[in-house]
Amino acid sequence: MDMAYMGYEAADLLPLVRELTERYTSKASTSVPWETAQQLMEAVLYCIGETQETGSGLGQNRELAGGEMMTAREAYDRGYHLVIRRAETVRKLYNKWIISFNGYESEGYSRTVTRNIPEFFKWYDPRFNPQQDFTGLDYPVPEDLGKRPGIDRVDRYLACIWTEQRFLGSLASDYVKTVLTAWGQDWRDQPVNLGEIVLRKILVHLLLGISPEETALEPDKYEALAAAVGSVSGERLAERLRGLSRGLATRYFPGDEALTAYLDCYIPVIAAELANGAAHGCLQRIV
Repeated sequence: MDMAYMGYEAADLLPLVRELTERYTSKASTSVPWETAQQLMEAVLYCIGETQETGSGLGQNRELAGGEMMTAREAYDRGYHLVIRRAETVRKLYNKWIISFNGYESEGYSRTVTRNIPEFFKWYDPRFNPQQDFTGLDYPVPEDLGKRPGIDRVDRYLACIWTEQRFLGSLASDYVKTVLTAWGQDWRDQPVNLGEIVLRKILVHLLLGISPEETALEPDKYEALAAAVGSVSGERLAERLRGLSRGLATRYFPGDEALTAYLDCYIPVIAAELANGAAHGCLQRIV
C-alpha cells in the first residue's frame, strides 16, 4: 500500500505502528523483527484505507462532520471498527447462506466454500493482520475481486459465490450435472467455474434458437453454430451473447441487478472461447 495514497506522512503513522507494536508484544517490547514491523504498518494502512474506501459519509474524504480533516488516528480507529463490523457481517451472512449451498459434487467448489472459507474466519486478525491475503479462494470466479486483500476480497468473493448459487439454483440439479458431464467427464475434479459452463450451454442454445432443455447438440447444430459465430466479429458476438444473457436475467430474475452484472462477467470469456472454437473446428470440445 502507498503512504502517499493514504494521504498521511510517516510522522502521522509511526505513532500508530508503535502503539500497535506494544499491543502485539503485550507491552513487553517496542522492538520487533522487520517483517513484523512491516506487517503492522500495513495493518494501519489497511484500516485507514477501509475508512477512505468503504467508510460512510464524509469519512470517505478524510473529513469529519465539522469539515475538519481526519487525523491518521481518527481514520485508523474508524477503519479498524469498520473492518471488525464487515468481518462479522460477512461471517453472519456466510452462516446463513451456507445452509443451502450446493457444490454439485465439484471437489474444488465444495472444498473452497465449506472448508477453506471457515478457516479464514477462524484465523482472521482485524487488529494485527487485517490485510492478510487469503490463499484459499481456489474455486475461480469471473468477477474482478479488486486490489484490497483481507476481508474485502473474501466479501467480494462470497458475493460472487452466492450470486452464482442463485443462478445455478434456478435450474434443476440434474440438468446442471448433465451439462457439466457433457462438457467433460472429469469436471468434478477440474478447477473450473460451473456457472460459466452452464451459461455458455444455455446461450449457445438460445443463439441457435433451440430449447436450453435439450442438453445434447446434433452435428448439424455445431455446423450452424460455427457459421453463426464465424460470420460476426468478436465484439459483435459478445454483444449478441450479452443481450441473450440479460434477456435471460430479466425474464427469470427480474430486478436482480447483481445477478445480471455477474452474468455479464462471463461474456468476454465465453465469446472468445466460441470464436476460437469456431476458428479451429473444435466447438464440440467447448459446448
